Amino acid sequence: MIDPIAFLGMINDALTEFDDNRMKVWKYVDDLTIGENRAIDDVTEVQQCLESLHEWSVSNKLKFNPSKCQAMSVHFGKNNPPDVDLRISEHSLAVVQKVKLLGVIIQNDLEWQGQVDNMHSKANGKMFMLRKLKEAGLNAGEIISDLQRLYETSVRVCSPLMACRSRSEPGGPFGENSEACM
Repeated sequence: MIDPIAFLGMINDALTEFDDNRMKVWKYVDDLTIGENRAIDDVTEVQQCLESLHEWSVSNKLKFNPSKCQAMSVHFGKNNPPDVDLRISEHSLAVVQKVKLLGVIIQNDLEWQGQVDNMHSKANGKMFMLRKLKEAGLNAGEIISDLQRLYETSVRVCSPLMACRSRSEPGGPFGENSEACM
């Protein structure tokens, strides 16, 4: 087991050569997300990035779990981009329609229905608990205070992400012809 601070120090130098205008690399604790903004007829650099990441992991004696690695393409043009077989070592990445990234569900059409459904389901579960707390004799003020704390977290996390699309260029934060490996 690696100490979290040591892990952050180790992963900080991963893929620094790919973080430019076309490729973006986001690192958060033990999550690493790679995004690429490219024209539909350009060749993807994501596979090259994955190969570099695999070499980096071998040289640093770290191992990826390919079953937790996914690929998602975001595209709003008339013609769909050709399918790309992305691989880490010998393992092909699953192509998905949505991913859960840091607790937020992101769909390939950049709509929010999956996230809204998820939040609705969680809210129903929390409302059930609040009803049980009321039945147990908690007063209304304590219940309201608990409810506010529960929802503030969700709103703080999701509001900046939901606003991102409206502030960015047409087609969302990755542009009109984008692919992302998340």
